[in-house]
Amino acid sequence: MSSKGFDSGEAKRSLRVGVVGAGVMGSNHARVLAGLPDTTLVGVVDPLPAHRARATELTGCRSFASLAELVAEGIDCRDHRRADAPSS
Repeated sequence: MSSKGFDSGEAKRSLRVGVVGAGVMGSNHARVLAGLPDTTLVGVVDPLPAHRARATELTGCRSFASLAELVAEGIDCRDHRRADAPSS
């Protein structure tokens, strides 16, 4: 076991994340998450086709119309931004 508590023989597993909401901020979150090491952006969820298309164009990830579809793909966590939350 290494000093960080991991066995050096263990395979490193990527964190599988999804983004709920693909508006301006959600698309930006997806773009950033897609570029992180050891992270796999499974997809984004948004009810609006135009938002889904923009997120897919920015990140190359899949998009879904419902949270249930994203969860079915297998995620470890999700990034969710409420539409009525202040951005500052």
